[in-house]
Amino acid sequence: MFLRVMNRICLSGFLSAILLIANSRECSAGNLFPVLSGYDFLKTTSGATYNGIPLHGIPINGVWGVDTVVQRVQDVNAAGGTTNLHMETLQLGSNTSVGGHFLFITIDPIQQLAWEVNHNHNLMTINATTFDATEFRAFFMVHLDNLGGQIVDRGNIDLSSVNNPWSNNAPPNAYLVNGVNHHLNGLNENSDFWPWPLPTDIGHTGPHPVQTAVLPEPSTLGLAAIGAIGLAFRWCRRRIAVV
Repeated sequence: MFLRVMNRICLSGFLSAILLIANSRECSAGNLFPVLSGYDFLKTTSGATYNGIPLHGIPINGVWGVDTVVQRVQDVNAAGGTTNLHMETLQLGSNTSVGGHFLFITIDPIQQLAWEVNHNHNLMTINATTFDATEFRAFFMVHLDNLGGQIVDRGNIDLSSVNNPWSNNAPPNAYLVNGVNHHLNGLNENSDFWPWPLPTDIGHTGPHPVQTAVLPEPSTLGLAAIGAIGLAFRWCRRRIAVV
């Protein structure tokens, strides 16, 4: 069954709060299971295009680097297990103007849902050290001038990829939100999932290459900000529904 976040402002609220940052650590030699359901915060790298037009990522609510959010819907209990993926958020913009307009790309929620309700679509297989994504598509809308502007085109891109490395341990300076992408078991990183080591791109065939989003330099949060993130997460959890 798919878990649906009914209020997308909810997830954006986590990101806009300037999230916790991971300490530097090395990728673990062996990955542990189960891998619990959660979210991946990703950054588009160079090479993304729309009809040959170069694109760049637009940070969600101004959070540095995070322009793509993907949800792993189910737990994976052993190597070789699968989970459905939900394309939660995508925000891209053209590097140059086209006919006097800049183009902006967002998820087409109706078409995305129609694709994802078939459980043979948007599948991720998590192996011992690598993961594969199959039948993984993002359905998008193209807007003029801003993210909410006039819709001038719709389409989809193939995000399928194979043989990507992953780790239970977060990369240095990653955004950490406990219960969302970090400490998914409530105790430690043993059930977490991180597509890295960097700078390896996830080889989407769209083309839409992405990496785990990290900050350029470490930073810290005050206790008040940490508390606000925790409250936001608990508030949002009450708005998750099963469909």
